[in-house]
Amino acid sequence: RGGTLRYANRALEALLGVPFAAIAGTSLWSQYVHPEDRWRLTQALREPAPASFALRLVRPDGIVRLVECHLVPEGADVSAVLLDLTEQSEVVAALHHSELLYNTFLEQSPVGLVHLDATGTVTFENHRFRQIVGEGPDDAWIGLPTTEVPGTDAVLHEAVARLLAGESVSDRDVAYAPPGQALRRLLVHGAPIRQEDGSLVGAVVMFQDVTEQRLQADEVALRDRFTRAAASLREAVLTASGEAGFLSEAARILGTTLGAHRLAFFLPDDDDPRRFVPRARWGAAPNAFAGQSLTLGATDDLDEAVRLRGAAVLLPRSTARERIAIPFYESGVLDGFVVAERAGPGRVADPTTGGAPSADDGAHLLAGLRQHLAPDLVRVFETLRSWLLSTSRFRLTVAAIEDCLFTYALDLRGPRRYLLLTPQIAQMAGVPAATLLEHPGAWEALLDGPESETAVAEHTARLGRGQDSEAVYRIRTPEGDVRTLRERATPQRTEGGPPRAAGILTDVTEQKTAEQALIDAKTAAEQANRDKTAFIQMLSHELRTPLGALSGFAELLEAELADRADAGTPETGPAAEFAGTIREKARQTLALVTDLFDLTMPDAGAAPLARDAVALDDAARRAADRAFEAAVASLPPAKRSAPPVALDLDLAPVVAVGEGPRIEQVLDHLLSNAFKFTPRGTVRVATRREGDRAIVEVSDTGIGISDAYMERLFTPFVQEDQRLNRAYNGTGLGLALAKRLADRMGGTVEVSSEKGAGTTYTVSLPAAPDG
Repeated sequence: RGGTLRYANRALEALLGVPFAAIAGTSLWSQYVHPEDRWRLTQALREPAPASFALRLVRPDGIVRLVECHLVPEGADVSAVLLDLTEQSEVVAALHHSELLYNTFLEQSPVGLVHLDATGTVTFENHRFRQIVGEGPDDAWIGLPTTEVPGTDAVLHEAVARLLAGESVSDRDVAYAPPGQALRRLLVHGAPIRQEDGSLVGAVVMFQDVTEQRLQADEVALRDRFTRAAASLREAVLTASGEAGFLSEAARILGTTLGAHRLAFFLPDDDDPRRFVPRARWGAAPNAFAGQSLTLGATDDLDEAVRLRGAAVLLPRSTARERIAIPFYESGVLDGFVVAERAGPGRVADPTTGGAPSADDGAHLLAGLRQHLAPDLVRVFETLRSWLLSTSRFRLTVAAIEDCLFTYALDLRGPRRYLLLTPQIAQMAGVPAATLLEHPGAWEALLDGPESETAVAEHTARLGRGQDSEAVYRIRTPEGDVRTLRERATPQRTEGGPPRAAGILTDVTEQKTAEQALIDAKTAAEQANRDKTAFIQMLSHELRTPLGALSGFAELLEAELADRADAGTPETGPAAEFAGTIREKARQTLALVTDLFDLTMPDAGAAPLARDAVALDDAARRAADRAFEAAVASLPPAKRSAPPVALDLDLAPVVAVGEGPRIEQVLDHLLSNAFKFTPRGTVRVATRREGDRAIVEVSDTGIGISDAYMERLFTPFVQEDQRLNRAYNGTGLGLALAKRLADRMGGTVEVSSEKGAGTTYTVSLPAAPDG
């Protein structure tokens, strides 16, 4: 028990590397057992029963051997059996090291790794995988079959099924959307795990997080999709047969691009412009929009979308149903809505790839980038529709007018080369538009004579200098008819090409004929008016002399008869009255002739009136006195002492510029009118100064003037009552002459009146400077 070696076989010699003769009688335990293991040997030697344990032996050459020691007590001695375990332990250590390296590799791998057992249950997941799916305790897949992991999709389930069937899988695009977390896009590869006999024990699956790459690729694909949709809209507007055909094709393009199941254009209701109803529909069950409408003010979201020119979500987003509305405009005015609807997620057809699924399959109608792309695409539709409507209106307008629109290359040295001619040219020139478009020089061949050729050449030269131009010239049609055309044109500059001229051709043949007729008629009328004026001037001159004599002789006769009456001759009474009547009628006739003469003076080229300083208040007083005396004299003798019309003067000192007698003549006519049409009441005359104007007002409380007659008040020979047996006599010349005289002195005559209440005439003349 002390460890002295008494016997050893050759195996011990090999184990220790020492011959028996060298170790016989030595202490085996103290010389060759590793110091750290001697306590195990000591403890075993104390026990009376056999013992087994491992310990290390240190050879003289320093090599350490691991042995399994079995001790059997035999009285004072102990028998020991030593089994060399060194090689076996090295294998185990190597295996342990290899496993450690493998696990380290798996944990540090840049891709997510998962081990599945034969049932598809996850038995291992590495660090990268936990980063991908989440490192929380509820995120782990350990212990779960992949089919029971929340948020996994059918693509992953199908890949695992293939792995468990012994097939490898690669490049499977998996969507992983665990509850409460954002969607992740994973790229999956996998291979089955087999034993040496070929039996399947599970599979290893690699996961790569390609969410960012897929988002970028989806964004590029989505932008490309909307770009191609815009191109499709532009192509549709060029090939569509009218607005209805364009709306039908645009609904299909917009619906498929947005990922909708159905789409409609809501346009204004004919009865209520704030209400919009579906007019063009596309997609599955398009009648789903039947009977529906959108009304401004009904929802805040819709009104906000109109204000911001954005999009409105009309129903909450859900997998059951989603509807959006995007407004569009015509000339800046709201003209309708694009309404798209989607009922649950599904495959989105791409119109440019024949119905292939789009990159953003399953996205909401306004998810992510669509929030901006969808309204932008509608703006493209809006622009194209506005262009289509304006083009349609242009065509209708062009078809409705008789003028011809044109564009031609502006060549100062050669014949015209028309680029555009509307069909009206055939009606004007007798030549189809196609002939003139195809044959340069055909237009010049129609010009009628050197005068027209010169007019066109000068017109072209002005356009060449960059000026707008108009020319009137004649052409001769192939049938020999001569037509007069007016051409208005504007020069246009183009990048890299020859300058152009665009404008309009108008057939003015009838207009020119009518203008010439009017010129001839005007010339004849002016000559007739001159002849009339000359006749009136001559007649007035010829009548004034005998009328003056008649009036004078009547006055002499009246004076002589008055002398005889004073001498006591009774038979002279009636003769004196007759003489007075002759004198008065001659005076009235002479006044009429004088008015006619004065009325025709401007037409006869009379000299300008004088511009003297005239005391307007004195002139007004004299004219008022004359008019009042004449009004009283016209009354029966019994009423002359108490006339029914009073004269009221309010004359402030004011100096006017004009010809004194003519100013009094103006006032004579106005006051005569006032007294004539005021059977009872007051005639008031007032003067004042307003700034640089001298004002005189003549107002009465007479019968007034009707609104219908007011427009013809200053027309010569016109009276409100045109009957021959009218109550008030007169020629209708007084007011016309008063206005013409005031105008010739730089003045004005204005009138205000109320039927049955009276009339006010306001004469304004230039006032003399102060001082």
